[in-house]
Amino acid sequence: MITTLIAYLNSLPRPAAFTLAIYAVALLGIADYFTVYEIGVVGFYLLPVLLIAWKNGRRDGFMIATLSLLLHLVINLFARRDLQPLMIFAIEFAVRITIFCALVAATAFVKMLLDRERQRARRDFLTGLANRQAFDEAATVEIARSRRHRHVMTLVSIDCDHFKEVNDTLGHDAGDEVLRTVASVLQQRLRLTDLPARLGGDEFALLLPETNAEAAREVLEKLRHRLLAAMRLKKCPVTFSIGVATFTEPPDSISRAMAITDKILYRVKYDGKNAIAYDVINAKTDAETSGTTDKQPATASKK
Repeated sequence: MITTLIAYLNSLPRPAAFTLAIYAVALLGIADYFTVYEIGVVGFYLLPVLLIAWKNGRRDGFMIATLSLLLHLVINLFARRDLQPLMIFAIEFAVRITIFCALVAATAFVKMLLDRERQRARRDFLTGLANRQAFDEAATVEIARSRRHRHVMTLVSIDCDHFKEVNDTLGHDAGDEVLRTVASVLQQRLRLTDLPARLGGDEFALLLPETNAEAAREVLEKLRHRLLAAMRLKKCPVTFSIGVATFTEPPDSISRAMAITDKILYRVKYDGKNAIAYDVINAKTDAETSGTTDKQPATASKK
């Protein structure tokens, strides 16, 4: 049940989750008023408190905790279920708010650690870019969104030419520096809506949502120029083979889409590397031969 509640809360915007927590506290307050004091209803207030701390963080958790215990205090003072002095009520409130706040802080801290580990699991440890898993998940979501809203999308495969030579002659540290430099250029030169990823080795990929062929060409020509300039600055022989697939209709899956994009990339490698090849994929395009046929050849640029 708790897992279901957390999943539901995670699907809500933060303000909506906070409002829902207030409603929950109000309902608990009603139950508190009509319940025998000895049952200890105060413990049930912890449920919305900890759930909102998990969802929204410490600040909202502290606010709901304070609201819950103030409501409980007012109900008991108003009902006068216990004839103990007001000082005792005050001490109990102080103890309870301390316990509640400590639990809120602990819950928010655990959530932060889990989020951090989850984020690390989706990042490439060397470059800081999204890894293959994160890229596939984001691209799958974009494919569904493109299908729903009939948006065009572009996928890009990038391969670092002569990268093995760098590793063999200059060492793996130099190779790692090349990869970090490529990642830095990708992060700096792409739009905020675009997603760069390192798929492994010297292979990179880009997801360009709502990007048609013309816009993709404009972005990638500039990007390739920046990448080559960065390599020249480091006196590195690495160049870049790039395959670009613009989907006017969403592909069946990300694996299918990347297979098409990789075929376009392989054509660049076969034709001599250090170029960009473009292709537009639509419903009538043969996915198995896209970018490689003589009838619909992918266009290449070596500027």
